[in-house]
Amino acid sequence: MKRLISLMLALFMLIAIIPTTSASADMYSDRPLTVTLPAGEIVVGIDIAPGMYYVIGANDGQDGLLEGPALSRYGYGSVSISSRFTQRGIRMQRGDRFVLSGISYATFEGQQFWDGQVADELLRPGTWTVGNRIPAGVYTIRGCLTGIGNFIVHTAAGGLRHNLILRAHGNVYRNIVLAEGDRVQIAGGLSAVLFYDDTPAPPPPSSLPFTDVRSGDWFYPAVRYVYEQGIMQGTTPTTFAPQATLTRAQVVAVLFRMHYGRTANTGDSRAHSFSDVPDNWAAPYIAWAYQNNIVAGVGGDRFAPNDQMNREQLAAVMYRYARDRGDDLSVPPDVVNTFPHTSSWAVEYMRWAAHNRFFISQWESARGNASRAATAHFVYRFLTA
Repeated sequence: MKRLISLMLALFMLIAIIPTTSASADMYSDRPLTVTLPAGEIVVGIDIAPGMYYVIGANDGQDGLLEGPALSRYGYGSVSISSRFTQRGIRMQRGDRFVLSGISYATFEGQQFWDGQVADELLRPGTWTVGNRIPAGVYTIRGCLTGIGNFIVHTAAGGLRHNLILRAHGNVYRNIVLAEGDRVQIAGGLSAVLFYDDTPAPPPPSSLPFTDVRSGDWFYPAVRYVYEQGIMQGTTPTTFAPQATLTRAQVVAVLFRMHYGRTANTGDSRAHSFSDVPDNWAAPYIAWAYQNNIVAGVGGDRFAPNDQMNREQLAAVMYRYARDRGDDLSVPPDVVNTFPHTSSWAVEYMRWAAHNRFFISQWESARGNASRAATAHFVYRFLTA
């Protein structure tokens, strides 16, 4: 009987951590792979998503520095950034702050280790303490490069937490808990282990009622700002729908509320020249944007109020609004447009957006639809940066 109970307990422990062979397609889909950032302060989670990055400097003949307390995890106070070589394996955790100096900009390219996804950490054979090189949390792990070996974790008190076998490009283990002070040992013939941080984010503050916006999401600060300022509301009382898109009418309504700090009322003008805009909720917003040369329609006396707003259109609308407000729209000549598929008429607008970091990722198609999260981030950066 004791032997049977022992076998049942062993089976239960084996089932508790089930290795799988593939990740879901959208597991890390909210992590932009490449971002170009100008010199200055870089806040991880706002300016760039968490992850591991290659970093290469601007091709302007200058060498720069990337500095920040987080680099002490690797025993550095700073790292050199240049167009002549690529810095590899720079880990950026949420909340880290860095300063890029001595160079006009740098490109941060997420290290795509597995299924095109950006890993949070790569550890070579050896022993590592959780809380030093890798933070406490919940992880998906996978062997990489070559070989087969053991992934062993002991608690700070010396107890065994995990003892797993990993094969390079083979099995995947999910829900691996690593606590502060745990000792992680990678042994055997395995070259390295990849870590993907699946730590659940804490629930959002009570001032933000949306169940689909977590405090760990890259767009959380932006959504909280536009919601508290009355610039954007949820799609329902409890959902924001961050990945949904906005129509052209909804975007000009966002601009109106951003400008006046209120919604439109019966006293606002509804005069415009668009044949496809009925006298409904959107009319005063579209009329205001039209009268202030912020929008010009899509041709043929049409505004297309229900069409989706793409990234280059959003940049154009925001640029014209800034111009009407009298903002400085100058962009240094060395700032390049990195957004693919940019229309010729939109290059100026996308360079302006890239220079001001209005989009969290600068390598997505300019003609791709702007999500509600991306629009919130654009407005947040526009008003606070």
